[in-house]
Amino acid sequence: MKSKQESYFKDTPLTRFLTKAINESHKSQVTIAEEAGFSSINMISMIKSGRTNLPISRIDHLSEALDIEPTQLFELALQQYFPEVWSLITKYYTYK
Repeated sequence: MKSKQESYFKDTPLTRFLTKAINESHKSQVTIAEEAGFSSINMISMIKSGRTNLPISRIDHLSEALDIEPTQLFELALQQYFPEVWSLITKYYTYK
């Protein structure tokens, strides 16, 4: 049986991407959380560490707060949280 900590998405493309974007933004995590519309400032740390999922509904706001491309964040989130859906999207839709 996996421990609670082992079930985290610790070191994934999404968590690495977010960690890099947060570090490069030169904003505090408090500012990022506020700009992204999170009610708890701890959400940024929890998402960055993989302890909680990034709500899909917050991708636009977080992308804007971090000044990053929302499509890349959306794709990484889908790949991590919904791999079956991502597989179907890449199977049936071509990106140009």
